Amino acid sequence: MKRLMLVCTLWAWPAFAAPMEDPPGSGTITLVSAAHFVAPFGSEGRESCPEFRLDKATQVTFVVAGPVSYEAKILLPDGEVLSAETADGRAAQWHEFRLEEPAPLLMPGLGQGHNTVVLIERPEPGPYRVCLRARESLAEPTAFAVTMLPASEVRMGLALAEPEALARRPVAVGAMLLEGARPIERASLLATITRAPDDARESTPQSLRLELSDRGEEGDAAAGDGLFSGLFVPEVPGRYWVHVRASGRTSDGLDFQRDVGGVIVVGESEPVLEGRCQAHGVDEDGNGRFEALRVRVAARLRGGTSYDVVVQLRADGGQTVTAHTLLAPDLAGSEVDVDFAGSAVRGLRADGRFTVSSVRLDEITETDRILRDRAFEACVTPAFRMDEFEEGEQP
Repeated sequence: MKRLMLVCTLWAWPAFAAPMEDPPGSGTITLVSAAHFVAPFGSEGRESCPEFRLDKATQVTFVVAGPVSYEAKILLPDGEVLSAETADGRAAQWHEFRLEEPAPLLMPGLGQGHNTVVLIERPEPGPYRVCLRARESLAEPTAFAVTMLPASEVRMGLALAEPEALARRPVAVGAMLLEGARPIERASLLATITRAPDDARESTPQSLRLELSDRGEEGDAAAGDGLFSGLFVPEVPGRYWVHVRASGRTSDGLDFQRDVGGVIVVGESEPVLEGRCQAHGVDEDGNGRFEALRVRVAARLRGGTSYDVVVQLRADGGQTVTAHTLLAPDLAGSEVDVDFAGSAVRGLRADGRFTVSSVRLDEITETDRILRDRAFEACVTPAFRMDEFEEGEQP
C-alpha cells in the first residue's frame, strides 16, 4: 500500500472542472465531471458496494472518505478486483491517509477521518463497484462518501438563477449537461430538493423530487440547448439543499452518471414592489444632455426599516448595468428613484429602449441584508441615443 505523504502529489492530476461563460439565460456555470454516493453503514451493516457507470475517460479517480477506518476494494468491469495490494499491476495508484482536522483541500471528496484515493489510467468503460467494509462494529449509523471523478468530456454544472429566493414564489433550478461542447439529448435529470432542519436535532424534512426538462416546456427556456430546467415553490423560509443527478448515454452509446449540488437560501417574502416603473433622463444643468437615467420604482415602503433597492438595466444586445439606492428608516413612501450615471448608460454601447430587467429589494439590518421582494421585466424606458448622455460621472 502507498501511504500519501505529500498531498501536493494529487494536484498534478487533471482538472475536473471548467467554467462555461454565459450559457443562454443562466450566467456563468462551472462544469464538472463527478458522481457521488453516500453509503450509510449501521450497527447491523458494515459493508456497502455502490455502483458507478463510467463512460469514455482517459483516467478516473475514486475518492472515499469516512470517519472510521475501513477496508476498500474496487470491482472492475472485467470482473477483476482492484485493491491496495494489486494496484501496481493495474496501471493504478492507491493512496490511503487520515485527516485529523478538516482542511480546505483542492481534491473533491476528501474529509475528516480515513481517506482513500485511487487513480486508474486508461480505464475501461462500464460498471465499477466500490466496496467498503468498516473494520470495527459501529454503534450508530455512519456515512461514508464515495466520489467518482472521470477525466471525461461529459460534464454537468448546476444553474441557479440566484442563491437566494423567496418563500411561496417560483424558484428556477437548472443544470447544464454537455459532451464536449455539444448538448446531450439522451439523458434524464432529477433534482432532489431538501430543506435543512431549523434545529440539528430535528429529522430532515421529506425531499421534493423535480424532473428537469430540456424540451422547452414550462420552466425551460429553449429546447435542446443542454440547459435542463424546472420550477418549484418553497413553502417556508430556510436553507434548501439541491442535488441533481443525470444519467443517460453518450454519443458513443456508453452509459454515464453525473452529480452536482448547491444551496438556495429562502427568505420570507414581503410584498413591497408593485412590479412597475417609469424612466426618464435627468438634465439638471440644462445643457441638453442627460447626467443620469432615472428609474422610478413603484413600492409600498414601511417606515422604520432601512432598504436597498437594486435595479438592473438591460440593452437589446443583452448588456446589463446595475445601480442602487439606499433608503434610511425614516423614508417610507410609495416610490423610489434609482439613478444610472450617464457614463454607465454609455457603457451599454447601445441606442434604443432599455429594459428594467430586475428590481431587488433588500432589508438592511445592523448585521445582515435580507432579500424581501423582487420583480422582473418591470418596464421599458423611452428611446434614447447613447450620445444623449454625459460622459462624466453623475454629480
